[in-house]
Formats: sequence, structure tokens, C-alpha cells
Amino acid sequence: MLFRSSLLAAIHLVFYTYPIALFIWGAGVDSFASKVFLVFLTCGAYFACIFAFFTILSSLFFKFGKTFKVILFVLFVANGFAEYFVLNFNTILTRDMMGNVLNTKYHEASSLVDYKLVFYILLFGILPFIFVKNIN
Repeated sequence: MLFRSSLLAAIHLVFYTYPIALFIWGAGVDSFASKVFLVFLTCGAYFACIFAFFTILSSLFFKFGKTFKVILFVLFVANGFAEYFVLNFNTILTRDMMGNVLNTKYHEASSLVDYKLVFYILLFGILPFIFVKNIN
């Protein structure tokens, strides 16, 4: 179970921390060593939190197998959506930003969606889910 959690946390770290690292890198710190330290510190803390999260989810997997897979699928696809908007519009998703997303009208939202969204959902949502689903 710990190996699975470590693997899931590593996959999540590789696929989803790139925007966070870019944000930290451009945060106005002048020293190269300080930038590297901040990126590694943040990624390490992020890995620890995600590891704990996936350990809890993995323990739930043994109780609720099919339900866990559905929840995991929804989380990965939602992360694919989030990754699209973070990387294409240079936004950081906060509670206020999510409120704005939920209050957007259809014609406003449809202008933000293009073919790249499908690519991001496949790359950051469906493919990681398929990879994780096939781990025994």
C-alpha cells in the first residue's frame, strides 16, 4: 500500500507541480540558489501532503474498490481541467477563482474552451487514471 501511495504521489508531483514551480520561480526572488531551494522545498512539502492523501485513499480502496476508482477518475479529470486553465491562462486556482468559475455564463465559458482542452484532459486526466488503474 505504501508503494502505491508513493507511486501515485510521484505521478502527481510530476504531472501537476509544473505550474506551481513556475509561479515560485517567478516570485521575485533574485538569488538562483534561493529559487532552487524554494522550488524543492515546496515540491517536497507537496509530495508529503499528496503521499498522505493517497495513503488514506489507498486504505479506502480496500473497503470501497469500485467507488474508489470512480472517485479517482473524477479527481484526475478535474485535475486535467485545472491544468488546462493554469497553464494556458497563467492563473492560480484559489477559492475565489473557483467561485468565479461556478458563476460563469455558458457563452463566456464556451469561448475559453478549445481543442487543447481535450488534449489536457487526455494527457493529465485519462492517461494517469489508466496507468494507476492498472497497478496491482
